[in-house]
Amino acid sequence: MMRVRSCVLVAVSFGLSPMAQATPTKKEVVPVEEAPTIAVDWRTIVGWGPVTGVTSLGARYRHIYRRDHNPLWNGLYLQTGATVGTSTFTHSGSVHVEVQPLAVLRVRLQAETWRWLGKPSEIGTGLPFPTADSPSDPETLARRSDETIRTHGRRGLLMTTLQGRVGSFAMQNMTRVSAWLLPKGDGYLYDSESDNLIARGQWDQNIRNRLCLLWMAPSRLRLHRLMVGPIHEFVQSREAARSRHRVGAMLVYMPVQRWGALWEPTLMLDVGITAKDRYRQGETYFFGMLKLSLSP
Repeated sequence: MMRVRSCVLVAVSFGLSPMAQATPTKKEVVPVEEAPTIAVDWRTIVGWGPVTGVTSLGARYRHIYRRDHNPLWNGLYLQTGATVGTSTFTHSGSVHVEVQPLAVLRVRLQAETWRWLGKPSEIGTGLPFPTADSPSDPETLARRSDETIRTHGRRGLLMTTLQGRVGSFAMQNMTRVSAWLLPKGDGYLYDSESDNLIARGQWDQNIRNRLCLLWMAPSRLRLHRLMVGPIHEFVQSREAARSRHRVGAMLVYMPVQRWGALWEPTLMLDVGITAKDRYRQGETYFFGMLKLSLSP
C-alpha cells in the first residue's frame, strides 16, 4: 500500500472568467458564477514520479467587493482561510489571504507551518543530505528510508495566477514563489513535493511555474465543465541550484456546479514526461486531484 505525505499544494483552479460571458449592454451588470461566501474544502492529491500524496481540509470566507458592467472589473473578491493536513510522514497547517484585483489576475499570500515526523520513508520525506550534490535519485531515497529525521519548518508563499479565455480556449499561468526556513543544521532536507533540496538554517527559495492552454468542451446535459490541453511546469531552487521541466496533458472535469451543499466537485488529472531533471529525466509522471467543497 502506498504511504502518503502531507503538504499544502496549490491546485490549479479553473473558473469561467467574466470575460467569457456574453457582451452586456452598458447599463447592465454582468451576473457571474459566484463561489459561495463560506465553504469547507476537502482535497485528496496523489502523484507518481515522484510518489506523493496528501489529504487536506480547509475553510474559507470570500467577499465579493465589486460588480460592474465591464467584465474586467466584475466579480472581484477578497478571500481568507485556513487549511490543515496530516499523513504518514508530516503534519501541516496554513492560513492565507487571496485577492482578485482584476478578472484576469489572482494574488495569494500564504503562511505555513510544517512538522516532519521522522518515520521511515522510501520516498525521501524528511531525509537530510550533507551537500547539494548528494545523490537523491529514487534508489538512494529508498535505500536511506530509515535515516529520516524529526524536525519542523515554516514556509511563506506568494502565488500569482493570470487567466483568460478566447472562444473555446482558456489559458492560465500560475507562478509560486516559496520561502522556506528550517532549523539550524548541516546541509539540506529533501522536499518530495518539488523533488528538490531545501537548505537548513537559512532562508531558501524556490520558484514553480505552471502554464496550460485548455480547450473547453461545449456544455452538455449533466456536464458543467470539461477542459483538456497541454501543460508545462518549471521548478527552480536557489541554494541547491536544481531545476526541473515537465511537459504533459491536463484534464479538468466538473460534473455539476452545485448539487445540494456540494459546490463544483472537481477532478483534475495531469500526466506527461519529465523533460529535464537531474535524476528523473525521461520518466513518466502522474498527478491527480479530487476536490469537494461544501457550503450552506
